[in-house]
Amino acid sequence: MSTQPRRKTVAGVGELLWDLLPDGKQLGGATTNFAYHAHALGAEAWVVSRVGKDRLGREILERFQVLGLPAELVTVDPLALTGTVSVELSADGQPRFTIHENVAWDNLLATRAAHEAAILNSGLIAAAYQAAGKALFPCMGRVSGPQAATGAPFGGTAPTREH
Repeated sequence: MSTQPRRKTVAGVGELLWDLLPDGKQLGGATTNFAYHAHALGAEAWVVSRVGKDRLGREILERFQVLGLPAELVTVDPLALTGTVSVELSADGQPRFTIHENVAWDNLLATRAAHEAAILNSGLIAAAYQAAGKALFPCMGRVSGPQAATGAPFGGTAPTREH
């Protein structure tokens, strides 16, 4: 019997997108960020989401490869575009986010891995969208481990399509 503790299985279920910043695009999505950092800390971490069958989707999958983040649970939507969020800065440096709708992660498909994760993180944005929410909420009740986390803001307001 191994004396090594089993690594926790972590699933980030929800938005996977590009943040379109004034200085260029940045891989984003709260659940993607969560899974990436869990992976960097040694957890067996997965992103459960969708990208479009487009250039931006291919770039996300290539970025996952560079980061060493498994992409097996990121499915490719043949019709919808890869998600994006436009970020503009006001004169005083405050960001304004425009979440573009009807994109690939809106059509999220839950997988067995999401149901069996020891720790599940879901984005609040994904939960707000009907199709993604339908895939997400059954997972929350079936997490095999003791922990499920959501992306609920602390003392803030839930993000809207334009926030």
